[in-house]
Amino acid sequence: LAQSLACTTIVRAREPRGRALLLHGFMGCRGDMYGLGKYLAVSLDIECICVDLLYHGDTAQLGSKHVSTCTEASACVGELLSEIEHTVRELARDAPVILAGYSMGARLA
Repeated sequence: LAQSLACTTIVRAREPRGRALLLHGFMGCRGDMYGLGKYLAVSLDIECICVDLLYHGDTAQLGSKHVSTCTEASACVGELLSEIEHTVRELARDAPVILAGYSMGARLA
């Protein structure tokens, strides 16, 4: 995974049928997606990775920027997308990745 994103991985089967990267909403954290991840892991044998996006949860300390303009906000979204892309590329090396999210996480997905 991208070094900067805090994550929780949920795996039930020895040989998962797939892999999902779950993205939380604005002001959320990876714990918000844990219930869905556990359901997918138990019911469908999907390995689930719940991440704390930049500026959220345990990854918040990496994003200590103060955003006060639209240009700065756009740069932050660009950073988020870059981290997600890097993470998906890393995870997809050995298996296809399902990308899913809630609210802001869905927009980023």
